[in-house]
Amino acid sequence: GQNARLKADLARLTAELSSGQVADPAQRLGAALPRLADVDRQLTLNDGFSRTTVQVTQSLQMMQTALGAVEGARAALAANALLVSGAAGSMRVTTVADTARQGFATTVAALNTRVGNQALFSGRATDATALAPADRMLDALRTAVAGSATVQDAVDAIDTWFGPGGGFETDGYLGDTGAPLTRQVDQGITLTIPLRADDPALTRILAATAMAALADDPALGFADEARRQLVTRAGERLLTGSEALVQSSARLGEAEAHLDAVASGQTARTTGLNLMRNQMLAADPFDAAAALQEVQTKLETHYALTARLSRLSLADYL
Repeated sequence: GQNARLKADLARLTAELSSGQVADPAQRLGAALPRLADVDRQLTLNDGFSRTTVQVTQSLQMMQTALGAVEGARAALAANALLVSGAAGSMRVTTVADTARQGFATTVAALNTRVGNQALFSGRATDATALAPADRMLDALRTAVAGSATVQDAVDAIDTWFGPGGGFETDGYLGDTGAPLTRQVDQGITLTIPLRADDPALTRILAATAMAALADDPALGFADEARRQLVTRAGERLLTGSEALVQSSARLGEAEAHLDAVASGQTARTTGLNLMRNQMLAADPFDAAAALQEVQTKLETHYALTARLSRLSLADYL
């Protein structure tokens, strides 16, 4: 009865006073209720896009880290490979070939980076690992180079394997070769992920690294001078390969900057929508406090009357 209603009013007004929002939006807004529904829909949509933006930002950061590992391996091998061509051959071919094999494995591992279950350098085929294992690619290259009579023949065999229609295209790169991967990061805004493992900037580095890695391979049987020439050729290519790698990193950087601007817009939009929502549902603290005082007084009066009546009932009974 009246006691239950007063308790419900007390609970509602206490909640409104503590939260600062009306407990019954429908009663407060009336015909304007669809506007609240629209604001809530926009908040949900914006929240979804914000999550996507965070995920894509993490992916781009991981791609930059992977390129950093590729650059580290390239720079170390380039420096060592060029020392082989010195008059005294201050760096032995075998040492450089070992460094190259490690560098090839490092580069392949970096380009096979995943975030969760998503491959980063496979284009649209995010479920596919970008590159075949390093050992398997080097085995295929060893077969391609076998029987090369001269250093130039060996270089040509490696270039053919990494070239159009070669072994890298069919068995080395396992990702998608179509249009680049795109992600919708906001209403009307689609971001292109501008790099895959089959990008020429990366395949040139892989080819040059493989060249140095195979230089001392006993199965290929190159003479000492041919080994030195192969390593030197690899070093020269690796030295000139840095510029394209820097450009690839810069393209990723541009995508990151664009995404950062999108994220700032989403944060501002969320703030604005929440402000609008709060204004629509704001409870007047003075009204709520006055109503609460009134309900408390009614409840106290109700309890006092109930107690008095129960005492009268007891007197009648006695």
